[in-house]
Amino acid sequence: MKRTIILILLVLLSSIYFAFGPEVEFGTKTLGTDSYFVYGLHYPIEEVVPGLDLDIGFSAYQTEIAGPVYFGKPNPSATPSTNIINGLTLYEIRLHNNVMDIRYGDMGFYSKGIGLLLDSYTKYDAYAFDAKLLLFNPGISIHIPFEITSFVPLGYKKTSSLWWGGILWELPYNIHFDSTVVWESNSTINEVKKPTSDATDNEYKYPVVGLKTSVDFRAFDWKLFRLAPSLEFAGLSTRKFDHYGMSIGLGGRLSILDMIWFKGGGLWHYKDFIPGYFDFDYEYKKFMMIYHDDKDIKLPALRADSDSGFGWFLKGHFSLGKYVILQANLEWYQHISHYSPLLEGYLRVRIPEVNLGDFSAPEFFIEGNYYQNNFDFEKTFSEDWNNGLFNKNTRLSLGIIYPLALDTVARFNMEYNPGADGFDYNIMFDTDFKGLPEM
Repeated sequence: MKRTIILILLVLLSSIYFAFGPEVEFGTKTLGTDSYFVYGLHYPIEEVVPGLDLDIGFSAYQTEIAGPVYFGKPNPSATPSTNIINGLTLYEIRLHNNVMDIRYGDMGFYSKGIGLLLDSYTKYDAYAFDAKLLLFNPGISIHIPFEITSFVPLGYKKTSSLWWGGILWELPYNIHFDSTVVWESNSTINEVKKPTSDATDNEYKYPVVGLKTSVDFRAFDWKLFRLAPSLEFAGLSTRKFDHYGMSIGLGGRLSILDMIWFKGGGLWHYKDFIPGYFDFDYEYKKFMMIYHDDKDIKLPALRADSDSGFGWFLKGHFSLGKYVILQANLEWYQHISHYSPLLEGYLRVRIPEVNLGDFSAPEFFIEGNYYQNNFDFEKTFSEDWNNGLFNKNTRLSLGIIYPLALDTVARFNMEYNPGADGFDYNIMFDTDFKGLPEM
């Protein structure tokens, strides 16, 4: 009888658990140069009580297939735990109301102002603590990249080397002031080999300190139409402040029905400022540069011979529910010839499930991604168009996304390989299939 009651309770609890919509994750995760196979089960609950969101679950991992199972999340700097209590995992907790928004969880996409400094920055599968406190005016904001990996004993790890903090000020007439300092704490960036043997330290430096100050005026903030002009000043500097650049720009964001977004503007840059330096690709380029010494994929550096100039950018985003997502980005900057002009685009189309009697097909997605710096418009629209579209600066991927369970998908990819001037084919599993960066 006792066993029957326990079984009934387990079935009841399982039913309640799955009724909330759990999320499952499994697959390979790479931290630095180490690889793990991870398992996880969790579900988010919004408004547990008013103003509190919570996402808890259970996680485990292996350092090798068929090896021992450890509980918690992988942490290269800690001893793997066999204590099942450490399987209890905090995926997200958020406390939000009119005067504060405090959140720990998976990184989103971070943009400020018109994006002269922070422009859709993120790091895949990385956690952080973010807080906005408006108890007083002005208030403060902070971003701390870390992740809790176990509770007994308390274990945590740094998930990125990029930190920032700033001041927020809500002014009359719907005007918002934001001043933020960004700091790259990884000192090995400036120890990376120079691209040529005759490049000196004074000619090739990577910025590690950034500052931006912006004033946004939310002129219209309706669902039908949103318009927010913005004025932004930003600066970049090396660790010793011996190389620096700065820029000032005027632009804004426009939204129609929250389906079509445009962000654009013009700017003037002094010396070797690099617009949108901390962007969607920042962590990827940093990783390739430090760990793989990649000659083609690396962060742009500050150079002493750069000149001042003007520039502009235009970004667009169109979404039709969960069926179509289209993004495009075009940038041009005078005297920033190491990556300007820049052209990139993304398209994802959802093909719904078809069931016509004897003929049926499952739901899947078609995805395409294109990126090229130093884009040569003249060559692209000439007889040599093939070399204009596909060269050493090109990153192109085409693929099919097939849903497996919840947020887990299989990706069948075809990626352009600039070194071989051809395509590579692979199959990957994405255990956290999410949307795209907000413009």
